[in-house]
Amino acid sequence: MQTIKIWSPHKRQLEVVNDQSRFKVIRCGRRFGKTIMETSYILEEALLNPDSLYFYIAPTYKQAKMIAWEMFQKHLRNVPKKLVLKVNESELYIVLANHAKISVKGADNPDSLRGVGLNGVVMDEYADMKPNVFKEIIRPALTDKKGWAHFIGTPKGFNHFYDLYQHAS
Repeated sequence: MQTIKIWSPHKRQLEVVNDQSRFKVIRCGRRFGKTIMETSYILEEALLNPDSLYFYIAPTYKQAKMIAWEMFQKHLRNVPKKLVLKVNESELYIVLANHAKISVKGADNPDSLRGVGLNGVVMDEYADMKPNVFKEIIRPALTDKKGWAHFIGTPKGFNHFYDLYQHAS
């Protein structure tokens, strides 16, 4: 079996990745490498789990495209072409040869997040999203597959991300 090196985590990122919790609240400052860590994690998960589905959700579709999609493109350079079936630039999704799919989404269009079962999701800059996006749409989508969720962001006062972090601590 071929080893694929997508990224090299630093010590703190490795602590997060090695934590086996189903739900993770990752609160850290700018330049920690949250997006690199999470896009790498999703890609690795997708490569290892055939027929799976993952969402990377940013507060807006524009942010998702600018930040996460660019990062996925960089990571794919380290993946053998035979393992990538399709990259759709206009709809921001990747289908791997094992039929796992990664979609980059924006929380500003909640209806685009409905109707699927998810193996995992990253909620990037969760403090900038409406809390009902997770509670009413994403959480139920994780249920049947017992999918995981990572909430990442930088501290921005006392809001639903702060409450979630306090609850998780």
